[in-house]
Amino acid sequence: MGSSAPVPWGMRRMRPLRNGPLSPWRYAGIDRGTQTGRWVGEDGKARPVELGKHGTSVNTYPSTQVGKDGKVDTDTGQDAEQD
Repeated sequence: MGSSAPVPWGMRRMRPLRNGPLSPWRYAGIDRGTQTGRWVGEDGKARPVELGKHGTSVNTYPSTQVGKDGKVDTDTGQDAEQD
């Protein structure tokens, strides 16, 4: 089988994103003890980096309507909470 699949056309158009100065930080992997990402700074030392607070959201879809068969329609309504 000497043939191979063609490269998707979008892959030929991809270029590195350069929207600002290069960061002095480089990803160094996961710390086994804390299970957090480790980053190497300009000084060459690996350390965890605080990336700021990020929110989490929880979506629930409560039943709000009754279908023609008299049963609750399970895919209607939406309720969301976010910190």
